[in-house]
Amino acid sequence: MRPWLYGWAVVGGLALVHPASAQDVTRIDPVIEVQQKLPAEVDPDDLIPVEVRIKNSGKAAAEAITVTDVPRAGVELVGSEPPAVRASGTLGWHIGRLGPGEEKVIRVRMKRAAGAIDPQFMHTVEVTFQAKGRHTGEAAVRQPALTFAAAGGGAATVGTPATLRLTVTNPGTSPVRDIVLATALAEGLVHSAGSDLEKNIGTLEPGQSRIIPLTVTPKKVGDLGVKFRLTARGMNTAVEETTRLQAAPPPVALAAVQSAVVEVERSALFELVVSNDAAESRTGVEVRLTLPKEVAFVRATDRGTFDAATRTVKWDVGTIRPGEKRGVVWNGMMTAAGHWACPAVLVVDGKVQSEVTCTVKAVAAGER
Repeated sequence: MRPWLYGWAVVGGLALVHPASAQDVTRIDPVIEVQQKLPAEVDPDDLIPVEVRIKNSGKAAAEAITVTDVPRAGVELVGSEPPAVRASGTLGWHIGRLGPGEEKVIRVRMKRAAGAIDPQFMHTVEVTFQAKGRHTGEAAVRQPALTFAAAGGGAATVGTPATLRLTVTNPGTSPVRDIVLATALAEGLVHSAGSDLEKNIGTLEPGQSRIIPLTVTPKKVGDLGVKFRLTARGMNTAVEETTRLQAAPPPVALAAVQSAVVEVERSALFELVVSNDAAESRTGVEVRLTLPKEVAFVRATDRGTFDAATRTVKWDVGTIRPGEKRGVVWNGMMTAAGHWACPAVLVVDGKVQSEVTCTVKAVAAGER
């Protein structure tokens, strides 16, 4: 529950009442007391309830009492009880007569206009009967602010997951609520949840930070960007940041020697080449090739084995020395005309290091 701010003013004669705390009271004869009740703090996009209480604490009746709302720029009336009368850019309520000890309550609902940047919400009413008085209630408007930093960018390797560490901080003096982090991955970066990600962070208290890890995997060589965008309730401008990964080829890579156009129902030869550009030997090297149903397996060199259930050809390459290149060959027959893709992966010590696709164009006999 939000705290409430109370303010009293007592008006009469020709004196003005200055902004006052609950303890500051100015009495003017005849005595009309004005009290405003409103939140001590408000969110920028919340409805703001204001209660104005008019009381005759004098010993004689007050006649022809009128309450006038003095709107400020950037503040709009949503509604009131009783309804207000609009005239000449102001809002008014005719109270009429109040006998000694009698009071009248006006309840107003305000809101800040879109784009308003004033850090204070101020509500002012004027009361007239035989004189005019003014009382201003004041509540601080929260100014949500966030800072953002990303670590872990820079050099990366194709096929190797890279973890970015995102730090979101609230440097302000008020809580920041409903924080949402949106992430957009460049083409060539992969995350298990897709390329457009969204995470609800919730609320950060003043001075609080939260670290969010994000693991992505480069699938191609080049300069790859990750764009971050932070939004929160009441924050007029989003915080945006871009982190870049410089993805280099893996030291142990797989390449496909693409075949020319092949004829349907004729066996064709295909080759995959494993290369090691690292400074040390790599062991536990495997090549795995998956065939679509339109490509029939015929045979494979280098002790390649075919699993008909998964339609996968597997070669246990073993150890490959620094600077070495080694090819594995397989024969396949296209059973239908068309363009067919045969994906292959290079696995080193149980981890995928490189991916490539053998693309095949098959045509009817005699069309080559």
